[in-house]
Amino acid sequence: MSPPILIKTIEKDLVVVGGGGSGIYPAIRLRDDFKKSVLIVEQKGRLGGHSENYTDPATGGATTTS
Repeated sequence: MSPPILIKTIEKDLVVVGGGGSGIYPAIRLRDDFKKSVLIVEQKGRLGGHSENYTDPATGGATTTS
């Protein structure tokens, strides 16, 4: 007889699929403005979607993610 399969359940008000800007922004707004618990599911090992680099307008310094 096989051992029972244990399933861990995560309870949230909302699940957002995709950690790019279009997913992160509403997730933060729903959390902050409406006090909802949010889970973001992202395929990559980081959030940000296609935002691979950023230039700080104040310093001109560039940041690249990989």
